[in-house]
Amino acid sequence: MKGTNLTTKTLKKNDLIEKFHKLVAKRGWMWKEISDDLNKAGITTSTGHQWTRENVERFYKRHCTENPQRVVTKTSPTVPQPSPTWMDASALADLRIMLEEWRTRKDVYMREIQARPIFKGLRRNSGFHVNDAILKRAMEKVKTDKVYSGGSLSLLVERLLWQYIGSPEDLLEQ
Repeated sequence: MKGTNLTTKTLKKNDLIEKFHKLVAKRGWMWKEISDDLNKAGITTSTGHQWTRENVERFYKRHCTENPQRVVTKTSPTVPQPSPTWMDASALADLRIMLEEWRTRKDVYMREIQARPIFKGLRRNSGFHVNDAILKRAMEKVKTDKVYSGGSLSLLVERLLWQYIGSPEDLLEQ
């Protein structure tokens, strides 16, 4: 990392798994923030490289989640998952209310998600120049409006461009 003179260290796999569980409990699945935390702590990958959003997510999915295809023997160590620091009695009650709401409206939510258009054909990366303040606000909103935006600024721009050209049905997946 620029500007830091941290000594780097590579943790043993079990120690790294434990570290990941703690970071996910703290950050959720914010892979970029987790990679930043690991890099700031001087923790490297098993090959001695810095962490990226991509390799953090890959490591977590391979080593920190239950995988029904992976055989777990009785001698395999299990890493306890700590409760997030924000999980108090009030937050738990709120989550229960949200879960009940989800269960009663699940079909409506799923129809809304499926209503988001999915486009066929190749995808291309293109650069756009955008006002900084507009971009920052759009990035904040896209994280909370996943039904309309797909949770991604790219998917939102794709949808807006498609609507701008008249929403042609021939570009949609069936």
